Amino acid sequence: MAGGATLGRDFGRLWAAYAASAVGTRLAFDAFPLIAITVLHRGAAEVSALAALGAAVATGPRTAIALAGVLLLATPLLLPRRETREEPEPAPAL
Repeated sequence: MAGGATLGRDFGRLWAAYAASAVGTRLAFDAFPLIAITVLHRGAAEVSALAALGAAVATGPRTAIALAGVLLLATPLLLPRRETREEPEPAPAL
């Protein structure tokens, strides 16, 4: 965008904040197995389970929301139909 319109100072700040957040998240995910290996002296299976747990915690809310949506849509299809009684029509008002 040399010589052209810029996206503005606020956009630059937003992009920098996003980049810092992404770097921090990546470091955190990489730090869990490293800490488990060096400090806790755990084996490969335990480190793998810890890494999977970290990924599950990160995607948990998204998965829960998606599952709730599927359940809301599928519940009427899965439950048996109830027989409905016809209510008598109300008398006309005088």
